[in-house]
Amino acid sequence: MVEALRVGKAKTRYALESSESYLVLEARPEKVFAVFIECVRRGFRGLCITREYPKKIQRQYDLGGSRIFWLKEREQTDENVVEGLLDLSLLIREFIGTKNSIVLLDGLEYLVSRHGFEPVYHFVQNMRNNISAAEAILLVSAHPKAFDKAKLALLSRELRIVEYPTQTLNLGHLGHPNREAQI
Repeated sequence: MVEALRVGKAKTRYALESSESYLVLEARPEKVFAVFIECVRRGFRGLCITREYPKKIQRQYDLGGSRIFWLKEREQTDENVVEGLLDLSLLIREFIGTKNSIVLLDGLEYLVSRHGFEPVYHFVQNMRNNISAAEAILLVSAHPKAFDKAKLALLSRELRIVEYPTQTLNLGHLGHPNREAQI
């Protein structure tokens, strides 16, 4: 059963705390989007960084006024694209400068494939510090089989691992009326 915990002043179905960073292990980033959307609907400012095409995300989910960035190689003058760890760090730090901010990072495996585990691990450590100081929330999504036990152990020292119980959720209230997902 998922606990109800205070997130800021609002109640939420998900156990989240300000100043914390979380790793949501799932094959597809569906649970993490459900959590992110609920927080945005309860007044958090959202920043979504994803491997999915931003217009697809906008069609699939109702992210309110959240900013969406595509995590990919920059081609020509793509807008809303973030590529390197430095650019990603600067984007997140700038965004969390105000209260009640939540950041969704979907693509940890991609970052590791592009930059290697050690630089990405240092990035995660740095982001955890920034998120804590800003009293924000960081949600990171990753496939549970993407990392070996040792790397997952390191990540779990920096990010709270979240495994929500599986139940069917109708995502109609999240912007797509006929879609169901396991969360």
